[in-house]
Amino acid sequence: MIILANIVHIPQGGVSISGSDSNPFESMLERVLVIQSKHLLAAGILSLLNREVDLNVFDATCNDVTTLIEQIRNIKPSVLVMDDSSHLAEHISIIPLLNDYPDLRVIIIGERKNRMHIYEIQELEVGRAADLITAIRREEQPTF
Repeated sequence: MIILANIVHIPQGGVSISGSDSNPFESMLERVLVIQSKHLLAAGILSLLNREVDLNVFDATCNDVTTLIEQIRNIKPSVLVMDDSSHLAEHISIIPLLNDYPDLRVIIIGERKNRMHIYEIQELEVGRAADLITAIRREEQPTF
């Protein structure tokens, strides 16, 4: 496991997360798991999220649903972020995941259409980078 500021990188195959080396304020932080599909997009998302002091950000590469579920069990994120190019972002994979983890929020970023799909079944227009932070924090977006 490699720890960089607020980002915890989980190598392929996963790792168990223990509380022994954790931040004492970790329980107050929103836990966000970013699934890497396209490295450049994921790096941008991680860079954006790492600026937020109230987020505990983890990233992982998952090639199948079983590995994804293992990462969710280990990390216990409240938010899962991935891009729409991942085969894990298909609706057929997301619905059972939400049934098993009802408090989990899944945000799928559409890199071509500037949209985020938020499962709690919402869809928001992405006009600026701060829209991702707003979605993670479950804040209302202002309408213009």
